[in-house]
Amino acid sequence: MDREIFDQGITFSAYLDKMTDSRREGFMASYKQVKLEAEDHSTLARLTCPIYVAAFSEDWCGDCRINLPVLVKLAEASRCLEVRCFGWEEQRELANQLGVERIPTFIFYNKNFEEIGRWVERPAAVVQALNLPDEEEKRKVRIAYNQGHFHEDTIEEILDILHA
Repeated sequence: MDREIFDQGITFSAYLDKMTDSRREGFMASYKQVKLEAEDHSTLARLTCPIYVAAFSEDWCGDCRINLPVLVKLAEASRCLEVRCFGWEEQRELANQLGVERIPTFIFYNKNFEEIGRWVERPAAVVQALNLPDEEEKRKVRIAYNQGHFHEDTIEEILDILHA
């Protein structure tokens, strides 16, 4: 990825504008649920700027609805993060070139557009829980995840990537 390709992505606002009303409402409901703690703001203030983030997403994807708003809230709270959204289906050739197989995928780049890390699909705590044999426990985790109860995990994982 380079600046020219990055600039072909769209802002979160433009991404929302392309959605149907019901999908936009879902993304905005998730966005409103995301709460950053003082420690998150402190961590964001220590980042080395700029950081560019290519966010591969689709509006029909539940994981995107839950996690893209988390990334956007982090970007809004930081003077460093610049996010561009790329439609996974629309930008399939680019996604393939970058090894994007699942969505959402957030690829983080430094000022030279060298990849510094990526975050894929859902937080590790959710992945681990969904691999448990207990079906009732998996059901509870799915419900909690869909209600935004794992935003803190996503925030922590993204901040860990940015400070690696």
